[in-house]
Amino acid sequence: MRPRTFLKTFLLIIVALIVPLLLFFIVTISITQNQLRNTSESANYAYLQQIRFNTDLILNQIDQLSLSFDLNSEIGFQLDQCLQQKGSSYATTQALSIIQAFASSESISRPYIQSVYIYFDYSSERFFSFREGVKSVKNATDTAWIESYQNQNPDTHLWTEIRDVYPSSVGASTSVVSIYRRTVSRPGVIVMNLFPQYIEDGFYTNSTSESTPYIVVLNENGEVAFQNDLCPFENNIDLSTIMEQKDETFSVHLEGKPYNIHRLASDQLNWTYLAIVPQESLYLLSTQIKSTFWIVLLLCLLLGMLLAVLFTYRNYRQMKSIMQLFEAAEAEEPLPPTRSMYMQDEYTILTDTLIKTFIEQRYMRLAVSERLFHMKVLELQALQAQINPHFLVNTLKNIYWMSCSLTDGPNKVSEMIDVLSSMLYYSLRNPFVMVPLEEEIMQTRNYLQIQMTRYPNKFTTDFQYDDNILQEKTLRLILQPIIENSIQHGFLPKGGKGHIKVHIKRVENHLIFTVSDNGAGMNKETLEKLKRRLCSDSIPEQEIRHIGLLNTAKRLSLRYGNHAQILIKSKYGSGTSITLKIPTEDSKLLLDPDVLLQENPE
Repeated sequence: MRPRTFLKTFLLIIVALIVPLLLFFIVTISITQNQLRNTSESANYAYLQQIRFNTDLILNQIDQLSLSFDLNSEIGFQLDQCLQQKGSSYATTQALSIIQAFASSESISRPYIQSVYIYFDYSSERFFSFREGVKSVKNATDTAWIESYQNQNPDTHLWTEIRDVYPSSVGASTSVVSIYRRTVSRPGVIVMNLFPQYIEDGFYTNSTSESTPYIVVLNENGEVAFQNDLCPFENNIDLSTIMEQKDETFSVHLEGKPYNIHRLASDQLNWTYLAIVPQESLYLLSTQIKSTFWIVLLLCLLLGMLLAVLFTYRNYRQMKSIMQLFEAAEAEEPLPPTRSMYMQDEYTILTDTLIKTFIEQRYMRLAVSERLFHMKVLELQALQAQINPHFLVNTLKNIYWMSCSLTDGPNKVSEMIDVLSSMLYYSLRNPFVMVPLEEEIMQTRNYLQIQMTRYPNKFTTDFQYDDNILQEKTLRLILQPIIENSIQHGFLPKGGKGHIKVHIKRVENHLIFTVSDNGAGMNKETLEKLKRRLCSDSIPEQEIRHIGLLNTAKRLSLRYGNHAQILIKSKYGSGTSITLKIPTEDSKLLLDPDVLLQENPE
């Protein structure tokens, strides 16, 4: 067993196994990745829009506070008066109680609000806290927001800040998101401090799904205001590279890993909402498909190797058996018996064929020699048959000139000899060379001229055809045998004067010849017998009287196959009608003449 044969078989099997598998894998991965990417992008975008909507509802609380304590001139005026008066009066106390009750309901009803401060520039260093009422700046633990307000650009009316708040001097700090809004009715600011944890727990639903995005909300300064607990980064990442991107959907590499990012902007606060998803989580199914593919590929390699070994070993045994047959045949020794475990494979069939060939070869040599001898005999006969017709034609021409010399010009005898010579030459030409219909009609008239001379006043003829079909091609001598039958078997036995009508026409892609006579006709039994003879391949000796018609039928069959038809109608005592239907040259129904007989030019 040659290694080269094994390698070739192995490669063929592997290609047959792996190419369809590889194509299926490529198509599957492409469709899966596109579907997963589109589904993930749609889901993440919808999720991020919901997050923005919920968060904007919370952030818009600063607008409600502005309407209640700034743009409401009565409450704003009363609060400003209370903050400017250092002492207490009954009216001040009553106004503060009402404002405190209203402010407490606003703050307590929303647990994500840590505190709300209202500060006016002319309030004698005092501010109003929704939870604690009027407080002095000096005694408050949380005053960093006042410094932020005082240091902010006066043209900025709304801004945010991420800071830590110390509820008391000894307590732990609390991270808050402070939203600042300048007052319109008088110089000052309203500060709303939010608990990030409440907002993240309430709206940023965490999930264990691999495709759940990491949500990050950045304020106008690029600081992280809110986020869920699905942060994929091991260390804090500078998000400035993300902020530089202009597209809503893009991909970046962070910590050496690719991430898909969706970004939305807040219309009011100029905040940025980000949904960050690792690409490996999006294509987890694709990764599993790839792993399965490598396993299947390995199994295909092992299977291909096993099949290659089996096929190569089988081929080796079969080829060895065949070579033994060749060697025994060349040495003219008895052929060894063939044994095969595969009774119906191609090698068994080939072996059996070779055995039969070698056995028959010894007995065919004598048959080949005999055939060669017969072929030589037939060739000699064919050459002799070519000499005899030419001898007859030349002899008739000599007789013609001798007849003319006896009367010093043409006479009836010379005319018959001339017509007979023309017909003989016409009939001896290559039978498979097609002739124009005009020539076939002319030779048929020549034949009728001889018969009318032979049987004067015995019959009349009538030819009907259109001149535009005279150049159509047809076989030679297809009308003469039929007309001869009309004379010999129609008029002569019946007696009296007969009439022959020849009608030729073209119908679509066929030529139709109809020869009708008013002769003796045939009875039903004779007619059926003749039709059966037309379908037979041989011409019995007892049917020699119809040899012309049978010969015509045979020649039409050889030339046109089943596309030619002969229809016979006859009535005893009334006459016979024979119709030939053959294809025209341009009908593409002709049999290939190279298949029948190679045509030779005349």
